[in-house]
Amino acid sequence: GLGGWLARQRARYHRGTLAEDRRSRLEAEGVVWDRNLEAFQRGLRFLITFKERFRHVLVPKSHRESDFSLGAWMRSQGLKYYGGTLDESRRLQLEGIGVTWL
Repeated sequence: GLGGWLARQRARYHRGTLAEDRRSRLEAEGVVWDRNLEAFQRGLRFLITFKERFRHVLVPKSHRESDFSLGAWMRSQGLKYYGGTLDESRRLQLEGIGVTWL
């Protein structure tokens, strides 16, 4: 199906074997190559929205923004931080918004 085809295109992209014209066409259609980065950026956008509204980043565990479970996402970032697996650039972005690690 379509999902399998897209997964193969992503694999080719990451291996460097995807033809340039196909890459360009897929990007023009909105294909994202790194889904983990996309998910992080989405969470970050929701966190910024939360901070603009409430003036802090202490997100309750059950808080949702639209269809996104921001509270669970924040918990996940904390677990990654304390587990030593949170990418430094992501840590810096979170801290730049005001996240502190207690």
